[in-house]
Amino acid sequence: MSVNGLSPQDIAMAVLCCADGPLSTRALTERINVNREPVLTHERVYDALLELHRRGLVERRKSGRQAYWHVDYWQADAYWESVDRDAQVEVGDSH
Repeated sequence: MSVNGLSPQDIAMAVLCCADGPLSTRALTERINVNREPVLTHERVYDALLELHRRGLVERRKSGRQAYWHVDYWQADAYWESVDRDAQVEVGDSH
């Protein structure tokens, strides 16, 4: 499901890029859903984060029962470059 053309992964990455430090899944979900309809569930955000982690784009740190997520600038650059490439392919395919 995408919202306004953004996938849950896009949204999670955008919020992490603006964060001052690592965020828990719950804190990230709360930030994503501020003034937002429809809201993303905790599970959708967690699944998006796991996929980003699997692709090596975010770091996961465990602290007790909570996972904290962080993105480095080089990881963010790599992600947004891949999103730009995908968007260019879609635009090129639509003509």
